[in-house]
Amino acid sequence: MSDETMKTSLISFNDDMINAIQSGRKTQTRLPVEPQPVEIGWKKPYDGWFATYEPERQGREFHRVKCPYGQPGDSLRVRDQDITLKLTSVRVERVGDISEEDAQAEGFPGVAFGAGPDGAEGVLPSDEFASAWDRIYEARGLGWDANPWVWVIGFVRED
Repeated sequence: MSDETMKTSLISFNDDMINAIQSGRKTQTRLPVEPQPVEIGWKKPYDGWFATYEPERQGREFHRVKCPYGQPGDSLRVRDQDITLKLTSVRVERVGDISEEDAQAEGFPGVAFGAGPDGAEGVLPSDEFASAWDRIYEARGLGWDANPWVWVIGFVRED
């Protein structure tokens, strides 16, 4: 990708997530696809794009939406911070499909607080992430239980 085609977008994070970026614990973020796709027909998520096919319309009509935050190689500037992130990956998935590894990459390490009869007990990284997701998005109708489609953006810190 040439310098002329590279994009820089602004993004906001709360103080906890800025600290996680600065310490290297946060290398991924999820943001809702807006508007959310219609739950009719076939949907195929793939790297950097989201396509929907709506069979009730005559012929095949695809709606392709490119990630508004950029593609791998583009940059994100963190609003009100001297932090620039270089995008390393972009994909689409349901928020509830997050793995424990990805929840850790989101900056949520989980909390171990002792050993129970079945081994270690605590809070899983994905449970921490789900709680934080609901605090931000539930009031907008995009909470964890709604399981919205999200952009999954991987990044490294540039500065």
